[in-house]
Amino acid sequence: MATKCQLVEKAQEKLAEVIELLEIACEGDANAEAYMIDQLKIKCSKDHGFVSGELNLDELFEKYEDDNEDVGGDEYFEIDYEI
Repeated sequence: MATKCQLVEKAQEKLAEVIELLEIACEGDANAEAYMIDQLKIKCSKDHGFVSGELNLDELFEKYEDDNEDVGGDEYFEIDYEI
């Protein structure tokens, strides 16, 4: 069972990985930093350090916090089976 919050958290983890990869790949490219990486940081969390009123994944998580409905997406989570 996956809830909206669990899926948003998973998306946030993946977006943080994307940001890390792009920071390495685009090092020294001010255009990519300003128009790609910084924009992704704003969407990823509210701790981005920019002045922005855009919806981000932290706020989306808070919005769905009390919703425990199974919305699917279980395939995005590893399942550990003990033998």
